[in-house]
Amino acid sequence: MSHISNKIPIYHSIHQPSQTFGNVSQSTTKVNIKPIRQQTQFTCVSASISMALNSLGFQTTEADIDQLVQAQPMDGADWVKIISCLQHFGCRSNLVVPSTVNQIKNWTDQGKPVLISWNPESKPWSHASVVFDVQTDQSGITKVFVADPNIPDPNQTVRVVPSEIFYRKWVEKDALPNIRRPALFIEREIDRNGHPTMSGW
Repeated sequence: MSHISNKIPIYHSIHQPSQTFGNVSQSTTKVNIKPIRQQTQFTCVSASISMALNSLGFQTTEADIDQLVQAQPMDGADWVKIISCLQHFGCRSNLVVPSTVNQIKNWTDQGKPVLISWNPESKPWSHASVVFDVQTDQSGITKVFVADPNIPDPNQTVRVVPSEIFYRKWVEKDALPNIRRPALFIEREIDRNGHPTMSGW
């Protein structure tokens, strides 16, 4: 995944400091995300992993993560380095290709952040972000809540995307052929009480 610059207004972005995402307060979401902005134009992966790990109770920075994934200008970082980085922090991850919005909802409902590669600006390259919630409003529209570290407005860090539009943008274009709907959920391998999270499997 490599960096991307964002400018398309076909879905709305939410001002982070209010801690309100559309009509949904952060307290109603099951992933305790704290969105941040990436510090360079090629470290979207590092910023996204840091957000995901911190939602699970770790204390990391984009710089901490980038020492492991070693993102490069115009080249970003790859899935192998991402998985290796997550294992370093004692996390289990599962990359599913192609995934679905319903599958993501199942993970986020369990409090698991989901790292995605997508193309919100229809560029020749891809961009990493973290999905932290999927909700259906009273009108029946399913919306995907994405912590995006590189929204054009510097005061915004969250996109709320109708699922129909999200599906159109959810593709990794760096590969040939394109990789459709990649999603990687993240969870602790050992919980905070020292017990395996998949005991008995």
